[in-house]
This record gives sequence, structure tokens and C-alpha cells, in this order.
Amino acid sequence: MKNKTMLTSPAFRFNEYPFIHSLPYKYHNYEPNRTYEYYKSDENIDGRKNDITYRLNNYLFRSDDFSKEHSENNFLFAGCSQTVVLGLPLELGWAHQVNSSFNKPNYLNLAAVGLSLDTIISNVVHYIEMFGNPGAVVILFPDHFRITHVRDQEIITKWYQPYGSDVNTDIIDEANLKNYMSLKNLEVICESKGIPLAYSSWQQETTEVFMELKKQGVLKHAFDVYANTDIDLEKYSKKNSNYPHYWKIARDGIHFGQERNNFFADSFIKRLKEMGL
Repeated sequence: MKNKTMLTSPAFRFNEYPFIHSLPYKYHNYEPNRTYEYYKSDENIDGRKNDITYRLNNYLFRSDDFSKEHSENNFLFAGCSQTVVLGLPLELGWAHQVNSSFNKPNYLNLAAVGLSLDTIISNVVHYIEMFGNPGAVVILFPDHFRITHVRDQEIITKWYQPYGSDVNTDIIDEANLKNYMSLKNLEVICESKGIPLAYSSWQQETTEVFMELKKQGVLKHAFDVYANTDIDLEKYSKKNSNYPHYWKIARDGIHFGQERNNFFADSFIKRLKEMGL
């Protein structure tokens, strides 16, 4: 009989790796401390397919290795695939640019594909428990319509769009309550441990909710990553392959390109400097 308390999905492998974690798309057999080439069969932007590699650390993240020795003097970044920077060289990602701007000795990134707000927060809390306080926690959250479920001993994330769909709005309200309770808990944990915290969302509606909750005094550490932008924020096309060097769109044709990553980096750098870091 299977142990009902053990989540055994190979995509998350809690018995081997303690973080809630999925790897790029459908590949779940990667090993730690190795470098991989990844590209979809239809990738052919600018005729380049093999110019990006993914080095995975000792816990299967696109990051330097995690250890207690590295935590205190470095920022801890977290998020979803936009912060993994799928389809871009690592150094073009917003988090890596922020890290370099502050001359941090190690690059620590907990981002993983498809995570929801609450699973991202769970990973951050688990990191702090395992490795100690980082110099700051810096998060670019996804949309708040992602809901984490357990089905047949597998953790899965579903996307629920509340508009123009037949999804029960109670499901969305329950998910948002769960997400924002987790977010408030993260703020309390970071405050109690003296860890600076800065977060926003690449999804504008979610950022607007953050800012409204901050205005109401519910949240304290959110900021609007899109404030005072001069970048054209018109919705990008997932099929657009006409921009060289991944400027608008990443190599996979889905994720943000260098333009948006540059903007996110500038916004977070400004915010962290305002915090005195």
C-alpha cells in the first residue's frame, strides 16, 4: 500500500528534494548540479536553437547552490517561470540583473515553472528554515488565478480565469483568500526575522490587488513594478518571432524577452535602493 502522506510525483519528488518544484515543461528527470540544453521542437527564432543552457543547482533550481554559508550576504529571488527566465540566457533575466547591480557574490533563485503565490511562499519559508536568513527576499509573483491542488498524490496548479468563464466564483475567492493569507504570513515571518522583503507581480491585475490591499493596511511590502513605466505594455503575442536577440519574446515564444526583464530589473533596483539596501 502506498504511503498516503508522501507525495510521490516525479515532478516534485519530495522524497529527494524538499521544495515544491516543477522543471521546464514536461521534463522531470533532471539531476542536480548538471547543465542542460532545452528547446521545444518548434523553436527557431533567428535560426538559433542551442545558444541557451540551463545549469541546475543542488536543489534543481536555475541558481547557484544553496547553503547556509551563502544565505546571509545574498538576496533570495523567487517567482514562476518568468523569474526562471525560460527561453533567455540567465544573465538577461531580471533577477540576475538585480543581483549583479548589487554586486552580490552568489545568485540564489527559488523560481520554478507554474507555481502559484502560495507555493512560491512555501518555498521561501522552507529555504529560510533550511539555510537561514537571506540578505533580502525579492519576489515577482505570477497572477493570483493559479490554484494549487493535490490530486492522486500529485501537486498540480490550475489556472482559473474569473471573467468569461463558467468557473464557480467561490473557487476563485477561496484561492485568493488562501493566497493572501500566505502573503500576509510571509510578511510577518520576514518582519519577525528582520529580513527585508520586496515583491510585486508581472500580472498587472494582481499588482493592482496588492496595491489596494496595501492602501487598506492589509499588506506592507508590496510595490507596483509597473509604476512610471515608459515601456509599451501592450499585451505581447505568444507567437511573435520577429524580434532579434529575444528583445520582445524569449526563445520559446511564450515568456518575456529582454525588454520586459530590463524593466523589471530597473524597477526592483529602484525599490531596493529606496529600502536602503
